[in-house]
Amino acid sequence: MQHNPDAELPEYGVDEEFHDTSRPLRDYRLSKVIFFSPVAIGCVSLLAATYAHALTQPWRLLGPGTWTLIYCACVMAGAVAVLLAYVRWHTTQFIVYPDRIVARSGFIRRHAQSASLGEVIGAELDQSIDGRMMGYGNIALDTSGVVNIRMRLLGDAREAVNLVMRLKSEADQRRGETLRYRSRRGS
Repeated sequence: MQHNPDAELPEYGVDEEFHDTSRPLRDYRLSKVIFFSPVAIGCVSLLAATYAHALTQPWRLLGPGTWTLIYCACVMAGAVAVLLAYVRWHTTQFIVYPDRIVARSGFIRRHAQSASLGEVIGAELDQSIDGRMMGYGNIALDTSGVVNIRMRLLGDAREAVNLVMRLKSEADQRRGETLRYRSRRGS
């Protein structure tokens, strides 16, 4: 009976972009703060409709059926906005493998970037005050190649940058030890 190494990877199949046989060390997602704006839009539209209803009530400009439709439209607009935010949250990943970083985003138009740890030159973390309090931020990984990986509103952004830089440092140390060993052996 042959052993299939891909059978042990239930979440990441062979058809995934940038398939890697190693297991991810950590999978980061967007911060749940992306749900704040759609919920706020839904609440503000409901409050505006309620205020408009209260202002026009003495003159009875619109019938009760019309106001019901207006309220339903406000709730539906908020629900669609929250659904779109959920799809964005669910389809955006920043995955750290032992030897590479993969960033995926998009539902209809899929965008994936991959860089090996050896290509990473540096990392940038940008956090606002609320980002520091809630643990999200924008990160940018500069690489020696053409690919520069950028993620906005990533949850646990500081942890992600620290993990990538720690893995890069460990890989650089291993590479340096290998080079010293080869120079001692004369090869």
